[in-house]
Amino acid sequence: MTDIETEKMEDSTAPSKWPLIVALTLGIIGASMGFFASYSGKVLNPSASPHTKLLPAEMSAVNEVAFLEIPSILVSLDPASSNKHLSFKSQLEVPLRFQTDVAHILPRVIDVINSYLRALETKDFESPEILMRLRSQLLRRIQVIAGKERVNNLLIMEFVLN
Repeated sequence: MTDIETEKMEDSTAPSKWPLIVALTLGIIGASMGFFASYSGKVLNPSASPHTKLLPAEMSAVNEVAFLEIPSILVSLDPASSNKHLSFKSQLEVPLRFQTDVAHILPRVIDVINSYLRALETKDFESPEILMRLRSQLLRRIQVIAGKERVNNLLIMEFVLN
């Protein structure tokens, strides 16, 4: 073999770098387009863009709620527990038009909260998700008494074990 044929064989066996360069370029362009589309909210959720502001209808909905304060409830815990009492204070978020209706049945709401808290065991308070579970369970019970459309949420203002 001559030197020219050997050079041609070596050159023809070496892989070309163009497909790698094209693939990297297209990958970078695609990744940047995907990032922009998801960040701007145009792909996954158009209404949840980080740049959207509250609409006037949403602002009026915020102004149409009232918060009813529930008096502090003190619950005695199991004597074997390291904690002896639970101090619980909360508020109800209600639509403004139902404020007087829900205020009228507040003694029933307090009774439901008190009954539920007294039924809890000491081991329940050791769970890290106690507040979320407590809120959902109490809200469901309160909505059964008052009506689902009359109570939007239960806000826990104080939860102290001592």
